[in-house]
Amino acid sequence: MEKEKISFKIPRLFFNFKQMTIKKDSQFLRGIHFHNAVELVKINSGEIKCIVGEKEFVLKSGEIMFINSNVMHRLCYVKPADIYYIQIDIEGYFRQHINYTEYFINKFITSLHDRDYFLSKDEKELSEIFEKFLDESVNQKANFEAYIKAYIQLLIAFMYRNKLLTDPESYYDTEKLKGLKTVLEFIEDNYTREISLEEISKATGTDKYRLCRQFKAATGSTVVSYINFLRLSNASNQLLNTDKTIGEISFDSGFSTIQYFNKTFKNFYNCTPKAYRKQFSKKQK
Repeated sequence: MEKEKISFKIPRLFFNFKQMTIKKDSQFLRGIHFHNAVELVKINSGEIKCIVGEKEFVLKSGEIMFINSNVMHRLCYVKPADIYYIQIDIEGYFRQHINYTEYFINKFITSLHDRDYFLSKDEKELSEIFEKFLDESVNQKANFEAYIKAYIQLLIAFMYRNKLLTDPESYYDTEKLKGLKTVLEFIEDNYTREISLEEISKATGTDKYRLCRQFKAATGSTVVSYINFLRLSNASNQLLNTDKTIGEISFDSGFSTIQYFNKTFKNFYNCTPKAYRKQFSKKQK
């Protein structure tokens, strides 16, 4: 299994569009893999097999498959085929187009809820969105990037409606969260070292117990859970992209002991840091 690193043709929008012919010996075909981008595959002519997780689908001319981000998949040869495919890193797009604090709180909230994955060969609305992407990508008329950005927003709305993305605003109180802006910013600036509720309270001029109640009311979770989420996000990134030891990563991410780091990591990712690195590292041969 391989994690694919994608080079986007429109990096600002985390957007890729390609048209290609699939032959029996095509270099495009590869083993089972996954990536951070959602992928839309449309068959212009011919047939291909799409393996997603443990399911197999034969896609024929005119059909579309939507594959969500970080889902294991593989395209296989059936007969010569012309295909279009689009890749969009939705998380990267969010990170670029919303502020830092909102990005992390959204990611934190959605991490608390299960995500469903949606596969379709004949969804009309999805087909219409794909055709809009296709038209702008191929013809590149004036301001085509602005149109692609608008259609990305349309795709995101489609994903929310079809439970492909968890809408964070349905899980937290936006108005209450605004009152915690200073608290969130302090945590994000200091989570890589040991910080206590007392220190957060003193630095932001907020009563400790009131702070805990406000955070729980706004997000449905605790301040400590949010701090650990940021630390785990930092740690998982370092596990995949650096050669640091697990002990170094643990302390660099703000955990006081390796034992607590291992326990917290396993509770969140359902595997140990060592197993996570072995399975998903980009450095994996």
